[in-house]
This record gives sequence, structure tokens and C-alpha cells, in this order.
Amino acid sequence: MKETIKRKLLIPLAVVFPVVLTACQPVDGVDMDSAFAKMAEVRTYHSSAKLSWELELGDFASSDIPMSERNKSRIGVFSKGSLVITERTIGQESLSVKGELHLRDKIIPIELFKQPDYVAVQLGGANKIIKMDLKNSHFGYHDTYFWMGFMNGISAADKNDWGGGVGEVTKAAFALLPNLQNIQTAKKEAVIGGEKVQLTSVSFSLDDRRLGEYLIAVIESVLNNEEGVKEFLRLAYKADQGEPITEEYLNETYENIQDELSRSKAFINRDSFATYTGATFEAQGSVGFDAAGDLRDGGLTLDVNWPESPSIQQAHIEYSEDYWDMNETLVPAQTPEREAFVEEDSDTLPEFMAQLDPQSDLYALLKEDFQADVIQEDYSLPHYRKAGASELPTYEMIAGDAFIDENANTMIGARRFAEDFNLELKWDDVQKQVALSDGKTNVTYKLGSSMAAVNGAQMELPAPVQLAGDTTYVPIRSIAEAFGMKVEFHTAKYRHVVRITKSE
Repeated sequence: MKETIKRKLLIPLAVVFPVVLTACQPVDGVDMDSAFAKMAEVRTYHSSAKLSWELELGDFASSDIPMSERNKSRIGVFSKGSLVITERTIGQESLSVKGELHLRDKIIPIELFKQPDYVAVQLGGANKIIKMDLKNSHFGYHDTYFWMGFMNGISAADKNDWGGGVGEVTKAAFALLPNLQNIQTAKKEAVIGGEKVQLTSVSFSLDDRRLGEYLIAVIESVLNNEEGVKEFLRLAYKADQGEPITEEYLNETYENIQDELSRSKAFINRDSFATYTGATFEAQGSVGFDAAGDLRDGGLTLDVNWPESPSIQQAHIEYSEDYWDMNETLVPAQTPEREAFVEEDSDTLPEFMAQLDPQSDLYALLKEDFQADVIQEDYSLPHYRKAGASELPTYEMIAGDAFIDENANTMIGARRFAEDFNLELKWDDVQKQVALSDGKTNVTYKLGSSMAAVNGAQMELPAPVQLAGDTTYVPIRSIAEAFGMKVEFHTAKYRHVVRITKSE
């Protein structure tokens, strides 16, 4: 578990501060040191933004287990799209965001509301809001809450409330920017917040080598604030694990981050960022300052080429944002008084879809493009030293996990299977039998029996129903095929995977 945390903590530090704007020196009469310093003191503002992307996807063949066509199709949904933020209001302790997500030919209205103790999201087509409590940041193994803790940690390390200002660390990042390529200036007129504004626009370009040098310099500066980084680690660890990090592990993790930085620096100093990552890119950006020297808009275009990647091989990304009403007294929109989703309402995508308007673009996107009515589960199994080996798996099993018995039959917990595929389960303690149903098919298993009843008809099983602890195990192929599901077995170097697919 600790290794998982360590990987989570190392990765974001390598990418969290790639703020690429322009060299901090006077350009065309604009003192950008002063401009960035003023921006760092901004705590409230209005803004609008647009992020668009177009990706060329690989074959996702890096895994030892082939990705299913359903999952490839799902990923493809996000290969081209845009997120348009029409209005974002940052207040002292709250914020609100209104915009649209464009995917395929669908438009999904989105509203987000953050208060000190919760975040709520309203999606177009949903008759309830999605609400996440921020008071208790530990919710099991969900990475969403790790990143929530991560952001809280960065806030602490940055001496910033993260309400809107760019903070001390980002100011340091501005000061460390290297000399960029092809700096050009121009005068332009822009409409920001409904008003015409005269701006001095500073544009630049950047290649992969200079990005690598810049990131290393920024990360070195960040890590110089040892106590700030450790406070970040404390908060992120507690969000992920639900308990405080020990001082021993805290110091060990901090040292590992320093070691990782040294290795990265050695690579980048020796070769370009492209050699280090296998990817090349070109970036063009610009920032605009008004007559008072305030930063009012910015944009970045990024083209990435990564031919050896099994996932994203090419990417074209554009981002733009503008700002107004900085440090004014702003009141973000309030969360609508609507019923909130609770966990049992939307434990799976089909259940979430049941809460949607069938005529909405969100419903169509999930059903037609995302195939949300298809449930698919992969169950990993360890290899055995020889066929028929009687040893149980050497890893620590969780009740209900799939496993291979002494006769090479793959078994799974009946309750685990029922929960994964939305089946109703009933246990008869008198008859010592378990019944599962999807409303059309009813299957009954009896402990110790090698027969099952499917809608009253007898079906022979490859292995008898077993009891281990409080868990009833049944042959996985028989239960899946009884409910009309597709069963696939994949063999890799260190494991087997059973993939079960259910289509509504």
C-alpha cells in the first residue's frame, strides 16, 4: 500500500507547476515581475475560459491483458471535444462555475458550486445534483479524494487559500522562467467581461528541452521549502489513508522525491525532454496586460507527438482564459435547492442513467457513445505452479474474490458477483441455498451441490458450491452464462484474467 502512495505522491510533483508564460523582465513597457506579483495577490475574480483538444489514440496494447473493444470505444468518446466555461466566479470562501462540455455531437451543460464544506455539480439532463462532502476527505480507495487532499496539501505548502490567487510557489515559478524563444509583442483590443480593453500581448514559443530545464528549476525551488512539502505530504496521505503519516515514512517519502528529482535532472541535463519521455512537443502561448499592468488574458497551444505511446500518440490542445473584477466583492451563485444523489442512487452507470432525462444529450452520450448499459468486470487470478495445485492464492484474498480451486475451476463469491452485475440475491439459511435474479432469470445454488436450478431447470456445475468463512462460492462460468453474459479468459505472464460482459 505504501508503494502505491509513494507513486501517487511522486507523479504530481513532476507536473504540477508547468506554468509557462513569459520571461520576467520588462517587455514593451510592461513590468511582468510586478504584474505577476499583483496577480498573486488576487483572491476574487470573474473569468471565462475554453479548453479544446483533439487526440490520436494508439492501440492500448501495453498491458499484458488486451483491452476490451467496449473500453476502447469508451476512451474514443474523449478523443475530441471542448470545455467552455462561460462564467466562473471566485469568492473569498466559495466559487461557482457555469459552462458546457462538448463531446461528439452532444452538449452537456455543467454547473459547479463549491462551499467551504462541500462541492456540488449540476449536469444538464440530471434531475438531482451530485454532491461531495469536503469535511471528511477519506472515502476508501477513491482517487478523487486523494486529489482533494493533494490540493489541500498544495494550498498549505503554497501559503495560499487556493481560492483564486496563484500563491507563493507559483510566484517563484514565474521568477525561474528561462529565456523563452521567439518573444513578440503586439497591441490588441479584447472584449473581457463585456467591456473593450486595450492590451499589450506578449507571445512566445517553447520546445521540449526548455520545458524540461524549466520544470527541474521550478521543482528544485519548490522542494527547498521542506516544511511546506512535508505538510503537503501529510495532508495528501491522510486524505488517501484516513490516518496520519508517520514521521519515519514522511521523511522517507521526502527523500525519495529528492532522489527522483536528481535522476530526472540527470536525464534532462544529458538529453532533451523528448529523449527522457519519448515525446516531442511545440508550444505557443501569449499573455495580455492592460494599461495598469494587470494580467487580463492568457492562452496556450500545445502540440504533442508521442509515436511509441500505446495510448495517446498525438495531441493538439488549446486553452484560453480571461479575467475581470479582480479583488472585487463577488458573490458566487448558490447551490440549487435540489435533491442530491446518494451512493445507492448511482452505484453503477445504469443506475445513474435511471436518474436522467432520456431525451437529454447526457443520456444519449452515456447510452450510445459510452455504452453505459454494458457492464464489464475483469477478475484477476494468480498463476499456479502446476495444474491441480491445492494451494490457495498467495496474495491476501478479500471475501468474494475470484480464485482457482484444486481442480482448476474458477470460483467467485455469489454476493460479489451479484453486486457487480446488479443482481438480486437472497440467502435461505434453512435450505442453505442462495438465489440470484435479474428479474427474468432466476438461479438457485445449494451448498455442497454440483447442480443448480435455472428457472426451475436443473443445470450441472463443473464444481460443487463451496463455503469459505461466510462467503458462498460458485463456478464463475456457470453463473455468468446462466444470465446470458459473455465469458473470456486471458492468460498473461503472471496472472489470469476472467472478463465478464453483460449487455442490457
